Amino acid sequence: MADIEKYKADINNYSLNNCRHGNQGYGRVLLQVFGLPGNGKSSFINSCKFALEGVFNEHAEAKKKQGGCTTRRVPYKLTDTIMMVDNRGCPTLNKYETGQIFAQLANLLPINDEVEWCEDYKKNLDRILEEDKKQNYSDFIVPIFVHSVNNRIPSQERDTYKLILKNARKITGINPIVVLTHKSYGGLIETRNTFEDMDSNKIYAIENYTIEDHQQVLGKHREILSFLSQILNEVNFGMEQKRDPKSERNDRMKFILGYLKDIDDEKNREAIREREEEIENLQKEKEKRSCPIL
Repeated sequence: MADIEKYKADINNYSLNNCRHGNQGYGRVLLQVFGLPGNGKSSFINSCKFALEGVFNEHAEAKKKQGGCTTRRVPYKLTDTIMMVDNRGCPTLNKYETGQIFAQLANLLPINDEVEWCEDYKKNLDRILEEDKKQNYSDFIVPIFVHSVNNRIPSQERDTYKLILKNARKITGINPIVVLTHKSYGGLIETRNTFEDMDSNKIYAIENYTIEDHQQVLGKHREILSFLSQILNEVNFGMEQKRDPKSERNDRMKFILGYLKDIDDEKNREAIREREEEIENLQKEKEKRSCPIL
């Protein structure tokens, strides 16, 4: 039990002011929880708060249904310095939805607002620029990708997953921490190996507490609190170098806007190709009808 209490004390007393170069303009640590719907993101947040606070509440709504529950970016306070954000998951992994995932990760979409899967580049641009007026650049972002071992990743989708994790690193400057939920259901080793093959080197297996089963278990509490403690070590390591939070936010903005613009350009090129094919087919049909019958 002594280690449990030490973990709690370290987490509750954590301050960015105690980092090597002070807080450098950062006000809090933002644990950005992301992934596909229905993989246990909300239950993971509830479990973290339970292990730290000692009382179970369904802070983040978690339901066992296709598509998950979260449609907004919802914040949950762990301490005065640490905030967890339950980001909306994308169900299909198409480019537009992954673009919104990246915009959430970059903290360019407002917290507590609905996240819309929008294919309109101008509308996406306007939303991001409107949020940028708040000059919210004081969050140290840690990306946490949550995935259930129940959901085997098809081989044809692994390159997409790998690209998402790679871009999450580009956006935040930190290699995403992978949390594998439902570890006792079978398939843990296979899923871990899959993420290792995708170049993930920080992988944690955690069994969530749920509304149906939240009897305190020493082992569960220990692994969750140990995980949070390791995250803070990652933050300390990242703060070892001199940083500029405003410049980093500007870099994230450039990346996201460039990504969304590339998608829009590709969409326009595809529309042009389809129109050209349509005209070509119409021309062939016209020539065929005008051809004399011998």
